Amino acid sequence: MPIAPDSVTLYDANGAPANLPHEPLSDDDLRLLLEYKKFLARHGYREALYCTRCWTKNLEDGTRAEVKTEGLTVEALIQCRCRVAYGRGGGIH
Repeated sequence: MPIAPDSVTLYDANGAPANLPHEPLSDDDLRLLLEYKKFLARHGYREALYCTRCWTKNLEDGTRAEVKTEGLTVEALIQCRCRVAYGRGGGIH
């Protein structure tokens, strides 16, 4: 199941749908995220991400990250309160 950003609805502090800018992830970004995910799994760690633009330290981190693989395709989504980064690429493994 794809994790494309257009399938994600985010809401602002007033409960209204938020229109966040999308930042593309390159194949290099996808490769790095996949290797990071493998490293964490191999060593029994779990990631914790904080956006340096919108995290206020008195709220939850507010960041979600997913990295999925299907065959040779890698798909990654990182979203926070102020933006969404997304990429999908093939032949990354």
